[in-house]
Amino acid sequence: MKVFLSCVSSEFRSYRLKLANQLGALKGHPFEVKVQEDFEQGGFTLLDKLADYVRECDLIIHLVGDACGARPTADHVRTMFTHLGVPAPDPLPELSYTQWEYDLAIRFGRHTFCYFATDETSRDYGAKLKQPEAEANLQAAHRARIERDGKHRRPFSGHQDLVRQVFYDLGIGPKDKANNLPFGSIGSLFKGRDEFLLKLRQTL
Repeated sequence: MKVFLSCVSSEFRSYRLKLANQLGALKGHPFEVKVQEDFEQGGFTLLDKLADYVRECDLIIHLVGDACGARPTADHVRTMFTHLGVPAPDPLPELSYTQWEYDLAIRFGRHTFCYFATDETSRDYGAKLKQPEAEANLQAAHRARIERDGKHRRPFSGHQDLVRQVFYDLGIGPKDKANNLPFGSIGSLFKGRDEFLLKLRQTL
């Protein structure tokens, strides 16, 4: 199953990484997980590549918080509509990249899970978000749109809670989860430990 993890990186990068690692560690590797950073930006290509992948993927997992995120230029948006072979609306929608990811999921009829951060959910940007009022208003409108669309949505309070919610919604039970007993391989999760292993061998 092709899964796209959509969020504002400055707010939920660590959540996305945790979720991607957990999905990637499942037995049989049933999920191909992609994030926005997997798509190189060159010229007017980022929205085009996002649109192509979202159109073909099976599920979009969209994390929603307070941050609006970076916005593409009007030229980037017009180029995306040209790439899709449809006329660009006038006026153009004002959306951030992350909001476009949700919009594209709706346009293409993709299966979409939305998870809303609670007020108590810690953010990667720290204690206080700094963004212009116009961007705060765009994000408020985005949240309201998701609620109007009636798409699947749940609150999440932290990293473990998000993983638990997603696994429940995907129907992943305990027997499907990665098991490192009796000390089998945990694949790509086990990396960057060379120095520690060397010290461990020397100590023993």
